[in-house]
Amino acid sequence: MYTGSMLAARNSLMLLAVCLCATPSWGLEPQSDLPIEVQANRVVLNERTGTSEYVGDVRLSQGPISISADRLIVQQREANVTRLVVEGQPARFEQEGGDEYEAVRAEAGKMEYDAAAQRLFLSREVRVWHGRSQFQGEHIEYDTVKRIVYAGSAEGGKERIQAIIHPGDARKENKP
Repeated sequence: MYTGSMLAARNSLMLLAVCLCATPSWGLEPQSDLPIEVQANRVVLNERTGTSEYVGDVRLSQGPISISADRLIVQQREANVTRLVVEGQPARFEQEGGDEYEAVRAEAGKMEYDAAAQRLFLSREVRVWHGRSQFQGEHIEYDTVKRIVYAGSAEGGKERIQAIIHPGDARKENKP
């Protein structure tokens, strides 16, 4: 049986995992049947507004998935997560790789998921690693429906996106 804070944590972890790892090439499927461990210095649950706020050395883990942040805010309506905000200096998301998938890591000053738009927004010194490949910039947006990553500078900014892509090892593919 889950308490209100455990349900909020469970929903928030599953949502962020789905957002960052929705395509098979980005990671494993969320492990929704595994227990979730949440640690924070302080938790404020407001049942009237449907908002949960976890503050101070926030640690969230579920199987191969972990999140660390300074602050986690979960907004719910009728037991459904509508918005999720993870903030830190930086906030970190990690998902271990498996037999078929490479590890995924992300760091950003802010990670925000909008459930209605089904989009994940990463901002403020964003870095995403997929296996050995890396993407870096001020703003990365992920459309979870279309499975499209949009990257660019912050509004009015002049920063450029940096991508380091490591193609598959051709020698392995050509061996008999």
